[in-house]
Amino acid sequence: MSESNSNNEKPKLRDLPIIKEVEHQASTLKNVKRAMPVLSPFLKVFGVDTEQIKQSLQELEDRFVNINDLATIPDRFNDMFAEHGWILYDMMSITIAEKALKRAESGDIKGAEQELVDYYDAENTKLHLSMMQTIKSFRPRLRLAYKALIDYEEERYHACIPVVLALLDGLVNDVHQAKKGFFAENIEFEAWNSLAAHSKGLGQLASIFRKGRRTTTTESLSLPYRNGILHGTDLGYDNKLVAAKTWATLFSLRDWALKVENGIDKPPAEEPKKSLREMFSEYSETMEERDELLKWKPRKIIFDDSFIIEEGTPEFVLSKFMELWKKKNYGYMSKLIQLVKVEEKQRPKKVKEKLADSFLIDFKFLSIDDTASAVTLIEVGMQIEKDSVISEHKYAYSLINVDEENKFVRRGKPGSVWKIDKWNYQSAF
Repeated sequence: MSESNSNNEKPKLRDLPIIKEVEHQASTLKNVKRAMPVLSPFLKVFGVDTEQIKQSLQELEDRFVNINDLATIPDRFNDMFAEHGWILYDMMSITIAEKALKRAESGDIKGAEQELVDYYDAENTKLHLSMMQTIKSFRPRLRLAYKALIDYEEERYHACIPVVLALLDGLVNDVHQAKKGFFAENIEFEAWNSLAAHSKGLGQLASIFRKGRRTTTTESLSLPYRNGILHGTDLGYDNKLVAAKTWATLFSLRDWALKVENGIDKPPAEEPKKSLREMFSEYSETMEERDELLKWKPRKIIFDDSFIIEEGTPEFVLSKFMELWKKKNYGYMSKLIQLVKVEEKQRPKKVKEKLADSFLIDFKFLSIDDTASAVTLIEVGMQIEKDSVISEHKYAYSLINVDEENKFVRRGKPGSVWKIDKWNYQSAF
């Protein structure tokens, strides 16, 4: 979060380090281009293709040609659209934001809002939702979120909107240090270096959406008033405009929630600077990840004679875990569980404490549900012997795909592995 100016003006989004850095890199790029006539003779001595460098610099400069205008978009967008229920956030397309802003500034606010509604089509909404899985506190909510997405796709806005409102309220309750939901009074959403978690962002939306709505009306809404919708006084809420704004609000919480969960919502002692090469490398990687997420589709698994458990799948890891349980190999079992808060040498002991008195006789998979690109829920039927008594149990396992640093990543990403998440057998038997 940037400091306010000395004249006590409201902080601007343009003052955020993420925007300042882009402006700085653009300035650096121009300086390098100006220096090329002097540098070229020296570079040629070392066999450097200076013409290729000039071409690359020109291509990059073309991308930054309107950098000053682009840097003003976040403030202009929020100033124009916040009262209408839209704010700019990290996952949102800057191209769409600019397009909508131009229409609004020309006086066509209705057309501008339609641009934004069209942006939240089924494909983009699904993509945004898949990226919400990186928030630990949102993972238990994915199942309901994807059901709400189906309702959204099939234009059942009356069913979709209340669910998404409840999910974003619960997410904030779980993440916010005050343990209050999104619509609570006097709640602040501010995080360092965040477009959405800024004084001009989420806080404005919350104050609008929490307004009291005591009088019953059937008029069509243009804003997702939480109290009127959930208390049954705003009966005309079921339209795509309100639904799109509700999804957009949920997605705008992502950056704030991730920063709070990871303890980076406060400014660092010294902000690390990234080179232009690093910025474009990260951008390229982000686009690659986006393309992979767009390609992903959940598997349709049928338990018939053709069903096999393939290596590298979440069911392969869970099957291996079950076989190890039969052998009471608690050490290797612990390697398949996400136990990041337990010291590595203590993990086998932790597993043994839970399962030493429960012997797995047999198991079978009842269902496999890919709820997201990095999450699969598997329901297992188990025969367990405990205290000389054999009983049948069902347990739904959540498996997540993580990288070498135990960070949540899409399935299939090189170096990633499946782990059993939220391991709690006390509720199983």
